[in-house]
Amino acid sequence: QPVGTVQMSFASGNRARVELAIKSGPVESTTIFGSDGTTAWELEQTSKQTTPTRAILLTMAELNERIKANNWLGRLLHLASEAGSMRTIGRQEFMGRNCWAVQLPADRRPTQAYFDIETRLIVGFRIEVTPPLDDAGAPATPINLDIVFDDWKPVSEIKLFHRVQLVQGGQTITITYDTIAINEGSPGRFTLPTAIRSLVDAKPEAPASPAPDAP
Repeated sequence: QPVGTVQMSFASGNRARVELAIKSGPVESTTIFGSDGTTAWELEQTSKQTTPTRAILLTMAELNERIKANNWLGRLLHLASEAGSMRTIGRQEFMGRNCWAVQLPADRRPTQAYFDIETRLIVGFRIEVTPPLDDAGAPATPINLDIVFDDWKPVSEIKLFHRVQLVQGGQTITITYDTIAINEGSPGRFTLPTAIRSLVDAKPEAPASPAPDAP
């Protein structure tokens, strides 16, 4: 039984919109964040209310962190450009498949990527996560978070995965992409919501810089 839905739209010019809807009994809570290319924002609302319960402006860096945490498809598509360099470790088994293991530069946590030797498709990532200190204040043993990509299907002229599994400590979260479309978005989807437009209009203008003294 799905516990929520995700809708993501991206376009050139730093335009984005991500909607995360989580169901809890009869109430559905939705978090939406995005950008029209100039202003980044986030708001929250519930199915029982017609107006947002929270609306804030974000920096582009804050927005990018939110997108990165939810957009595994985008992270995979930009892997080569963002990694800079990779080092092949050798053949290893990952999720029961024979793979090439590749070490990625660690921006925060040690990460390995696994590529299926036969299909050459990426099978997933293994990220080493360091838990908080244990009860005695000693460093806890690192645990692995496995990100597994599956159900590859053609989309336009490329092949993309349609299912992601996050596996850690015996628990699995599955994200299924019902639809992936390329070059089919509506520009109006990136328009600022009314609550965010009100924040922008109320934001004080930055003071003008004083003119330099004449020579």
